[in-house]
Amino acid sequence: TFTKIVKHIYYWCCSRCTRQIHIHR
Repeated sequence: TFTKIVKHIYYWCCSRCTRQIHIHR
C-alpha cells in the first residue's frame, strides 16, 4: 500500500532526525 510506504519513510526520516539531533546534542 502507498500509505504503508509513506508511513515507513516518514518513520525512517523521523528516526533519522531524532538520531541526528541526539548526536548534535
